[in-house]
Amino acid sequence: MNQLFLKQIAVGLLSILIFTGLVGCVNDQGSVKEELDQVKSDLVASSAELEATKVALTKAEKQLTSQRDQVQSLNQELETTKKDLEAARADAQDRSIIAEGNEMELVQRDREIEELKEVIDQLRSSGDTELKINFTPLDASSKTLRYTTETELTSKEKTSPRQAYELTIVAGDAGPLLDVPVKHLEGPGDLRGEEVRVNIIGRLPSFKIIGQEWNDNKQELVETSVVTDLGEVRNETLVVDTYLAEGIPSGKLVWVNEAGDTFEYLLSQDGFGFSGEIRWCK
Repeated sequence: MNQLFLKQIAVGLLSILIFTGLVGCVNDQGSVKEELDQVKSDLVASSAELEATKVALTKAEKQLTSQRDQVQSLNQELETTKKDLEAARADAQDRSIIAEGNEMELVQRDREIEELKEVIDQLRSSGDTELKINFTPLDASSKTLRYTTETELTSKEKTSPRQAYELTIVAGDAGPLLDVPVKHLEGPGDLRGEEVRVNIIGRLPSFKIIGQEWNDNKQELVETSVVTDLGEVRNETLVVDTYLAEGIPSGKLVWVNEAGDTFEYLLSQDGFGFSGEIRWCK
């Protein structure tokens, strides 16, 4: 009897222990589930943060790419500006050199003009004739210089044919010219009464007097004949007896310099009242 009672007590205690353990396990499982749910919630939040971070990083990468492109564009603009500045600096230097060259050329031209005044005076001097030359340049870089003269003529000169125009051809360096030969030539056409005095300084491989007339069909002046072909001339004065028309010229002077360039002078009034001109044909 006692043994049976003890067994029942032992079974009861064991049942109580098993039940208590089961309850504890159930409670522990509930706690673990809550923890798992919390972890899951944390993971979801972390995933959202990671996604937001990824979006932010993508946006930042695009901004960096845009900024990099802007920097490259600025570098290209700076390089272009640098090249433009270098080109402008080089152009300014070239202009400075050209300006210095033009200034030196003008100084040389002034020196040549002073020498030519003496040369022309020497070529035209008759002992008691005073020659005053007033130069009128066409422009600073012109190779043609026109001028007017004031001359006191002797009675002998007043009865001689009027010298209507004077052409000085500079084909070489101007300098003192002694015993320059003077050659008288007939001009084109039949009319006379005026002279064109041609002072040749230097050497011309070819010098011609050409006759010409107006062609109605072609509506232009055409050459009709070679009045005079002197060939080579050097340091000479040519006096062409002709008539300087106010309209269509009856002829022209044609010459070639040592470089092979051809020049012309129409035998007609210039329309401005100049007494002569100087042409540089070097």
